[in-house]
Order: sequence, then C-alpha cells, then structure tokens
Amino acid sequence: MRSKKYLEAILTVCLGLVCLLIIMTPRFLKASSTTSSPYISASDLRGPPSLTAQQIDAILAHYNSPATGTGSIWFMMGQKYGIDPVWGLAFFNKENSLAIKGGHCTTTYNVGNIACAGYATCQGRWRAYSSWEEGIEDWFRLIRTTYMDQWGLTTVEQIVPIYAPAFENNTTNYITHVRGVVQLFRSQTLIQEHERCFMETDYCISGVMLDYWKQHGELFAFGYPITTQHSEHSNGQELQVQWFERAKLAIQIDGQVTSEHLGAQLLSEQDRPWYTFPQQPNAPPGCAFFAETGHTLCEPFLSYWQYNGDLEHFGYPITEQMTETIGTWTGTVQYFERRRMEHHTELPGSPVLLGLLGTELLNARTSGQWNSSMMGDKPY
Repeated sequence: MRSKKYLEAILTVCLGLVCLLIIMTPRFLKASSTTSSPYISASDLRGPPSLTAQQIDAILAHYNSPATGTGSIWFMMGQKYGIDPVWGLAFFNKENSLAIKGGHCTTTYNVGNIACAGYATCQGRWRAYSSWEEGIEDWFRLIRTTYMDQWGLTTVEQIVPIYAPAFENNTTNYITHVRGVVQLFRSQTLIQEHERCFMETDYCISGVMLDYWKQHGELFAFGYPITTQHSEHSNGQELQVQWFERAKLAIQIDGQVTSEHLGAQLLSEQDRPWYTFPQQPNAPPGCAFFAETGHTLCEPFLSYWQYNGDLEHFGYPITEQMTETIGTWTGTVQYFERRRMEHHTELPGSPVLLGLLGTELLNARTSGQWNSSMMGDKPY
C-alpha cells in the first residue's frame, strides 16, 4: 500500500508540472517573440526595393508597356514610402495589365485603378493624373498612409480584401495573382532574356527595343545605343524612345516600334528642309519614282532600299542622289525620311552604308544647335 500511495503521489506531482508547463508555455513564447526582431512575412509589402530601376524597365519593356522608362520612378517611390516597388508593379499588372491593353490608364496614368472619391481631377470613376510619376506616387502614398499607417495593414492578404473587395473581385484569386507576379518579376528570367549591354557605349537595349534591333539589322543597321530608353515628346505624343548611332527608335501608342524620321529632321536642323530640294518627276530607266515626295531612287541605293526594309526602315526618298561632304569624307548620298544612305566607293566592294544620323542629331541637341522646326519631321 505504501508503495502504491508513493507512486500516486509522484504521478500527482508530475501531472501538476505538466499542467503548469502547458499554462506557462504561451507566456514564454510571447515573451520570446517580443524580445526578438519582428518577422516580416513573404507577403509583406514593406521593405527595400528587390529590383533595380533598370530591371523594372526591362520588365516593362518585355511586356511592351507604355510605362516603360518609369523604372527610376518606381524605384524612387519604393524607397520614399518604404514599400518594395515589385508589389506596385504586381498591382499595376493585376489592375491594368501594365497598360498594354490600353484603357483609361494610358490617359489617366492611374496604375492601380484608384477610385475618384473626391480627388481633384478624375476621369469617370477613376482618379486622373498628369503623368506616370504622379499616378505611381499616389499609389504608394495611398498604401503607405492609409492601409499601413492608418489601418495597420501590411500584407497582401490583409490589403486586398479592402483594396479589391469581394463584391467586385475574387479576392482569393487576386491575392494569388499578385503573389505569383511578384515571384515571377523577382525571378530575373524576364530581365536576363531581354537585355543586351554594350561596353563600347555603356548603354543597354532591352525588351521590344532589343527585339526590333535584332530583327532589323542590329549593329549594321542601327549601330550601338547612345542613350538609355526614356520618355520624349515626339510628333505631339509622349513616347518611349532610344537613340542609336544611326537611328532613333520609338515605341508608339499601339506598342509598335518604329524608326523616327531622322533624315528629314537633320535636313531641317541644317536649314535645308526636304521640300526645298529639286524634284525629279521623270525617273531614268532602272529607277523608281515616288509621287509622295516627287523623288526618284536609283542604284546602288534602290537595291539596298528594296532588300533592307524599304518603307518601314527608310521611308520615302526626300532628295535625289547628290555629292556631300560629311566630316572628312566626300561622296554620293541620298536622304530618306528616316535615314541617309552613303555610297563608300573608297572601301572594298564600294558598299552602301547608313549615315550616323542619331549621333549627328544628338550632338546637335546637346550642343544647343537643335532647331524647333525639327519636331515637324514627317514630309507629308
């Protein structure tokens, strides 16, 4: 009996200790969590940029987004508001498909479909901004000041049910989509596949610009890039452009890449507008006549024009063949809307080469010789 009572006493004590441990464990865990560093989950929007400005631009360019060139803005706003900009891109992708499908975003610059709600300028139910920069910053400001600082919501799971409520959206799918896009953008795959850099000029080409450059002649046709891809006012529109030694490429509103009218621009900058050159309505045998500009196209330039992109790459001829001195070289040239062809008989094989119009015009711009009349660059 004594041994039995002794065992019962031991069991009672043990059970008491187990119960005490169960009761005290949450307190110990809570105390431990308060003394360690706060954990930021994988779905927390807070944090430093996980992408560089150049990587953001490469992603936008990959999708042919009209917002390409705003990488530095996303990066800067991410730092300013303490939000990793990759989340902003993911919301932009979910709400507006990065603007690649058009819609109000291309005119309102409202990257997150933020409702008007008494905002100073609106277009229908959406807030409207004067630039991508204003629209991008307002998204960061809204998430930081209202969702995070005022309501204490920091993760995509907490933010989405209010940002995109269930009566308008499938919040579960929305969260899954945003998290998946963030993972994709951080994977670097899109960036690595769509960027090529050149140590000769320290500039890179990416996205649809790179695709066009590779498909239409690469170095031989365009030369090296001599600027970054950036936004410029061109023919009444704000477009993403990039300058090359021999050309200037632009992403049009419809997403197509085109070569700018540098031939006409250079003549205008030199106070030799294309329409002042004598026309040749009677094409000699073996030549082609273009009624659109009143000029002919003969060999060796005719074959080069026909086999290297014709109208898309060069445009119409806007002068006849003529002798011209360019730097230290003198030879036969002909100007086209977009290009200048040069016949280099001093070289083996007497090749036709394309003039360095991009370099010449960009040098004129930076040296203060840029003529305002050059903005009206289309001949007809």
